[in-house]
Amino acid sequence: MQFQKENILNKLCWVYSVGFFAILALPLLNLPPWFSPPDFGKTVIFRIIMSVLIFTSICQIIFQENKEKNKDVNKWKNKKRWEGKNQEELENGCRKIPPIGGILRQPKSPVFWSFWFLIGLLGIYFLATLFSQDVLFSLWGSPYRSGGFVNFALYIILAILMFFILKKSEWQKIWIFSFIIGVLVSLIAIFQQYKIFSPFLLSYEGGRAPSTIGSPITLAIYLLILCFPVLSFGLKTKKVAGKLFYFISFLLFIFTAVFITQTRAVYLGLIIGSFYFLTFFPFKKKWLAIGLKIITTFILILSVYAVYYINITSQSKFLDTIAKNQLIKGVMTRVSFRLLAEEPRFAVWKVAFEAIKEKPILGYGPENFNIGFDRFYDSSLPYISHEWGSWYDKAHNFILDIATTVGIPALMIYLALFGALFWRLQKLKTADKYADSDADKTPIIAHGLQASFIGYFVANFFSFDSFSSYLISFLLIGYSLHLISLNVVNKEKSAKETFNNTLNRAESSVLNQRNYQHHLNVNKKKFIIVALLFLFIWFNWQYNIKPFNINTKINISKYLIGEKKCESAFSRMEKNVLPKKSILNFYSRAKYIDFMTTCESYYPDKTADYAKRGIGAIKEGATIRPAFVRGWLFLSGFNTVLIDIERDIDKKVELIKAGENYLKKAELLAPKRQEVFIEWFKYAFTSDRFDLLKEKAQKCIDTNPDTGDCYWYRALAELTVRNLEQGEKYLTLAEMRRYDSGSFISISQLEKAHSIAGSYQELVVVYQKLIALKPEEPQYHASLAFTYRELGKFKEARSEAMKVLELQPEAKDMVQEFLKTLPLR
Repeated sequence: MQFQKENILNKLCWVYSVGFFAILALPLLNLPPWFSPPDFGKTVIFRIIMSVLIFTSICQIIFQENKEKNKDVNKWKNKKRWEGKNQEELENGCRKIPPIGGILRQPKSPVFWSFWFLIGLLGIYFLATLFSQDVLFSLWGSPYRSGGFVNFALYIILAILMFFILKKSEWQKIWIFSFIIGVLVSLIAIFQQYKIFSPFLLSYEGGRAPSTIGSPITLAIYLLILCFPVLSFGLKTKKVAGKLFYFISFLLFIFTAVFITQTRAVYLGLIIGSFYFLTFFPFKKKWLAIGLKIITTFILILSVYAVYYINITSQSKFLDTIAKNQLIKGVMTRVSFRLLAEEPRFAVWKVAFEAIKEKPILGYGPENFNIGFDRFYDSSLPYISHEWGSWYDKAHNFILDIATTVGIPALMIYLALFGALFWRLQKLKTADKYADSDADKTPIIAHGLQASFIGYFVANFFSFDSFSSYLISFLLIGYSLHLISLNVVNKEKSAKETFNNTLNRAESSVLNQRNYQHHLNVNKKKFIIVALLFLFIWFNWQYNIKPFNINTKINISKYLIGEKKCESAFSRMEKNVLPKKSILNFYSRAKYIDFMTTCESYYPDKTADYAKRGIGAIKEGATIRPAFVRGWLFLSGFNTVLIDIERDIDKKVELIKAGENYLKKAELLAPKRQEVFIEWFKYAFTSDRFDLLKEKAQKCIDTNPDTGDCYWYRALAELTVRNLEQGEKYLTLAEMRRYDSGSFISISQLEKAHSIAGSYQELVVVYQKLIALKPEEPQYHASLAFTYRELGKFKEARSEAMKVLELQPEAKDMVQEFLKTLPLR
């Protein structure tokens, strides 16, 4: 019986090994339409694998028999057997998962603080999720980002499982495999950039290649984290083949991160991480250390001067002289001071600070940065809507991201975790004065981990994590715990203390587990396993397989939209996606509305049909995420279209009331957003509520006097009451602020405003502009003919009427009736 149990547990080792390697291969996974968005497909597979590993570990804990009986303890006390060996080398098969005790209950233990900070981080993220302003979104996040508490918790559990399960010899394999995946990801990025094997690789729309990671920024951070560990392993290994592999991988990572992704945050992370790595490298000879510090400082000064020289020199002439290659030009351009001066992140950070003040303890909930950001958004801040638009779901700064979404205490725990790891790694480095000797290279690895943490933190000060960077960063955490737990400081003394602590822990563990196993009989164990198995199956079906299948159907519809097969795409969405309930309920409805918006650009005449078709879906979406501003704005936009086409008075009144409620909710969530004001303008103008239009337009001007839309709609409000002087004043102010007053929509709005006011002289100019834009539209000629008649310009009215007849012969009777109203001259 004992042999059978041990055999079962040994077989579980394969589950862990396959699981860990499969997870580390996920950055390479990107196969549309099944695994798109990239991080969504990766996290689905990640959750499935992690659920298998968690189920396996629970089974192992329940069924593993404690081998450390009293006679085993006596054997451990036999110095000849134990001396010079690691405990894991005495074990056959899997390492046992220890209870949270022993070394983890001793504050003097090397891993005590780091481990419990990790557990504390998990706990405070859980609390922040419970009290989140959007709990469901905090749990699962958006498929685009694939964040959320569930995934974050699994990253932490992965680090803990690796720390407990992996043996010293297995960590080397784990890292080599991670480097191989990084090499493949880098090669794909290079092939994409240079259009090598382009028919077989993931397509992207020019610019900087994203490889399989999804974006060049997240690709760069992923490679940055790998750079310093692979360099450390290269310095540590003695084998020539190993050194070639590590150093070639390192150069490939650097080339891809610098020249392919051209990510400024990663440039800074590489520079500061490299400066630390070189300046504080653990040499045994002081003169080598001093010499390297001098060289490193000189290189840093030279780099700073090079950036300065590039910016003060005429860039076009300078770049044409030194670099004809587009990648090098791109790198030079990315270090431009002008780009830094126009950086929108600084404005976003200012808004984030205001949001943190409102909820400093537990924040707005994981993944809910947009809630706080929209609430304190200020359109008057410089460049806040530059480059990416004004909608931000990340602060592009890990400190502000954590503080806004999870709270300041969570940020303190997060920083304390990495601080404790860094400090313990430093203790590990300084323990051996001969760190660069052939006898022991562990301090070099510890130094590389420190440099990786520094580079990672610097890059994330201007960016954010993705699945791949999270994966490698938590791999670093697990490996750091492993290295620290080896406790190589003062080996002989440490070995004796570790041995004694192990004996004490084993003895207490034996007694505890005997008592526990006495009460937990075989039937109870089987019942627990069966219950867990059902939970495992339900979790994977409900939260992984089902959403994965729904997302695949969404992606197929997206392909059909790209082919302009809108009806086919809508039919698929309405039959196979929208009726299915899952964690993608909001996402599926948002994509449905996006598809309609795209199709409206293909078929403008179907705007009303799309509004009728999509209003139900967007209502459901707004209900699912009531704190999401854009949900209410989309709903208001669709509702405004329906107000415009509705002819039943009662239904129109009902739509007008509903539209006002939608916009009040949006304004409550984002009181200073120009987008909210613009929707107010459209609603008020369409509903003929010109007093409300004037009120909201003035409020918009007071909020941000540089927004042209505010002046435009204030002008329309003035023109509807025939206040022509004020109207012209605001029209001029709108044009000065780059409002497109010559667009078809703008001229149509002017036509309505002047028609309401009866400003016929101004209407002539408006209709002439509309005819210039659409000369084949008979209605505009007819309206101009009517306007001329009202002004007493009968000759011009007759001329326009004849043009209507020419364009629309079937309107002959109507034209003749109109001509009869004109006096003969």
